[in-house]
Amino acid sequence: MASSGPAPIRLAAALADRYRFTKVAGLGGMAIVYVADDLRHRRQVAIKVLAAELSEAVGVERFRREIEIAARLTHPHILPLHDSGEAAGQLYYVMPYLELPGYAIERPALGPDDRSIYFLRSRDEGDIWGATLRP
Repeated sequence: MASSGPAPIRLAAALADRYRFTKVAGLGGMAIVYVADDLRHRRQVAIKVLAAELSEAVGVERFRREIEIAARLTHPHILPLHDSGEAAGQLYYVMPYLELPGYAIERPALGPDDRSIYFLRSRDEGDIWGATLRP
């Protein structure tokens, strides 16, 4: 595989035997999340690719240790980890893709330390189902 071209194209080419990238599901300062078809298991997945700066700061060994811990977690409210690794110089992990048509992700405000607060809100009832704080 040639190492030329934009990073997403190199990553998609490196993983082409296992995943077919279909669209970008989310973009942030720490990662990009792609929707892809898992060719082996015939299912849709989300592939989260760490930003280059974060990958450099975390390092491959620490990433692998944290992924090993995350892969052992089992709880109804935690998505399982399907796969992870390094390809085309980028760290990534794979989890189920959840399409939530009745929900919206909102960024209504900045937190006290200028980090964004994101809410997963029910479109029908307005109930907040989850929240996260991001840089």
